[in-house]
Amino acid sequence: MPEHTAKLFVGAGRGGIELTNFDELDCTIDMLAPGSPWTVTFWYSDGAVRAENAWRNVKALCKVEETVRLTLDDAEQLHGRIEKVATRTSRDGRTLTVSGRDFAGRALDWDADPTIQLKGKQLGEALELLFRDVYAVPVVLVSGAEQSEVQGRPQRQRRTRSTSRPRRAKKVDAFKINAGDRIWQLADQLCRRNGYLLWCAPVSEQTAGLVVDVPVSTGPTLYTFERRQLPGGVLGGNILDSTLTYDGTDVPTVVTSFAEAPLDSNDDAHGRAAIANTRYTQHPAVAHDGTLSGSLIPKPRYIKPRRVRTLEDAQKAADRVIAEAMADFETIELTVRGWGQNGRLYAVNTLARVRDDTEVPVLDGVYLITRVGFHRSRSGGTTATLRLVPAGAIQVFPAEAA
Repeated sequence: MPEHTAKLFVGAGRGGIELTNFDELDCTIDMLAPGSPWTVTFWYSDGAVRAENAWRNVKALCKVEETVRLTLDDAEQLHGRIEKVATRTSRDGRTLTVSGRDFAGRALDWDADPTIQLKGKQLGEALELLFRDVYAVPVVLVSGAEQSEVQGRPQRQRRTRSTSRPRRAKKVDAFKINAGDRIWQLADQLCRRNGYLLWCAPVSEQTAGLVVDVPVSTGPTLYTFERRQLPGGVLGGNILDSTLTYDGTDVPTVVTSFAEAPLDSNDDAHGRAAIANTRYTQHPAVAHDGTLSGSLIPKPRYIKPRRVRTLEDAQKAADRVIAEAMADFETIELTVRGWGQNGRLYAVNTLARVRDDTEVPVLDGVYLITRVGFHRSRSGGTTATLRLVPAGAIQVFPAEAA
C-alpha cells in the first residue's frame, strides 16, 4: 500500500508555513454536514529535521484564529481556521493538539447582517453578500465535479482544469433576514429553494469555494469496496469494518399536502395532494403488517406549506418531504486501509461500487460517497472511514412552494 503524506500549512502568507511532523490526524469532510472538523496532534521533539517543525516554532505558529490549509498527497482537502489549541504534559511526554473546522464553521456560528437586501439578486450575488462579513475574499462558486477533482487529485495530476464556474442566475424572490439568523442557514435555504445543495471545498492553494450543485447520481464509479467469503471462514477484500443500516424511524408512508386557498374546480375539491412513499413501502428491507391486504400500517404526515396554490405545487411539496426522509433511509459506513485507490484520494460527491458477499441477500450496487474521514495514528495506522448512500437517493426539489 502506498505511503500517504499529510501537510498542514499555517498562516496566509504565500500559502502558509508547512508543518508535517504531527503524529496524529483526524479530518472529516461531509457534503451533508458543513463545517468539516479536523484535528492534528504534535508530540514534543527538540530534534526536528526542519526548523519549521521544531516544538518552539510550532507553538508560536499555531494560534487561535490563524488560517490553515490541509493537503493529503498534495491534494487540497480543506481551508479553515484554528479554533482550539491544547497543550498536554504527562509522564509520557508533551503533546500539542490543534483543531478547528473548515471555512464553513464561521458561517455556521455567526449572524448575517439583517440590513442586507437580497430580493432581486442572482443567487451567486446573494451568497457573496451573505458571506462578505466573515470572509476577506469573494465567494467562488464551484461545481460538484470540480470539487471532487480538486479533493481527489493534486493539481499536477488533474485531468480537467476548467476555469468555468457554474452560473446560478435565478433571482431571489422575497427573502427576509432577521437579527440572529445564521449565515449558513440562510445560504442553505436560498440554494435549496433553487434545487441545489450547498457544501464547501477548496479550489486552489489560495481560494476556497462554495459548491452549489446537485449530488452526482450517474457516471463512472471511481472506487470499489468489496468483501468476500474465503475458505476456512476467512474474509477477503478491502473492507475492514462495515455497518449497513436501514432506518425507517422518521420515514412517512404517505404525505398529504394542503394548498393555502381552495383550488380550481378542475383540481382536488379539498385542495390537497396525497403522495404515497413507494420507495419505502416497496423496499425489500421493509416488512408488512401481515394483514390480508399486505399493506403497511400507515405513517401519515400532513403539511400545509406556504405559497402553495395549485395541485402541482402541493404535489411537489409532498415529494420534497419524502425525498428528505428517504435520503438517510439506507446508509453504509465503511472502514478501509489507506486514503484512496488508483492514485485518487477518496472524495465526497463521487460514486463507488460496493459488493459484500457476506450480506444476505448479497449487497451489490452503486453508491454515492457523502462523507470521508481521514485518520492516522501510531496505534491505528492510516485508515479512512466512509459514509455512502444509494446513487440517486438524495433528491433536491426546488422549494419555492415549500
